[in-house]
Amino acid sequence: MQIDSNLKILESGVDWLTVTAPRGERADKLIALCEPLLHQSVTQGNRILLWKGSGYHGRRAGAISLGVGKEGSIVTLKSREAAISAEPFLKGEFRVTRLDLQTTCFDESQMEDRWQAEYYALLCRKKKAGRPISADLRLNSGGGSTLYLGSPKSDIIARAYDKGIEQKIAEAGFCQRYEVQYRRRYAKSETARYNQSEDKSYHIASTVTRFFKTRGVTVPRVEASPTGTEIQYEPFYSKRAETDEERSLRWFATLVAPTVRRLIESGKRSEVLRSLGLTDE
Repeated sequence: MQIDSNLKILESGVDWLTVTAPRGERADKLIALCEPLLHQSVTQGNRILLWKGSGYHGRRAGAISLGVGKEGSIVTLKSREAAISAEPFLKGEFRVTRLDLQTTCFDESQMEDRWQAEYYALLCRKKKAGRPISADLRLNSGGGSTLYLGSPKSDIIARAYDKGIEQKIAEAGFCQRYEVQYRRRYAKSETARYNQSEDKSYHIASTVTRFFKTRGVTVPRVEASPTGTEIQYEPFYSKRAETDEERSLRWFATLVAPTVRRLIESGKRSEVLRSLGLTDE
């Protein structure tokens, strides 16, 4: 059975986007589009850090990276930031070099070993059909497993995993994620198809599930929105990315606070405050 009625689609959207622009007017426009996003990320509690890669160098804050190089400029948006902010970067003025699309489902069956079962089913199907299926299964240290389709060197690869466990927001089996990654010429062609579609959420869900279904993996049923409304990017299970400030506070509470309490309890309050640059007033 390739359609599982237990899987109910919660959202579909862009999960990663990398675009470049050649030196000149388009590179300047790409930078101008990204600068406000970097500023907003900083106001939300992220730090501006130096970044470099693929011959570019620049800055990043949270899930946003902006770089320049001798070829022009580059922008990368990840996860929730890609879902929310990708649209202006996909209009055709820039070269899309990587595009990840995702569909996330609520699993009424709460099947904890879904991706292990799919993997072994693929192996059995491979032996019967006599043709190779490029699939891999990885057990995750935090729980659950990830099913990979396609060679890591390929320009199209896919993965399916338990999103609830990955983000620590749901128990095993409740929230399943399908992702397809397109690079180079495939990223360009998929971007063109995306821009031609009217219902973006339906288009993405159809594209992602079709990829898995044609390779023998069970998928949810996809139905077009009767109202034509666009995707909502903050469903009940989504977890906002932790900011740099929040990570620092968590580190302080976990590793520093116990030592500070112990020193204060031993009568070293003044010394602790002085070491932190504070006064004992």
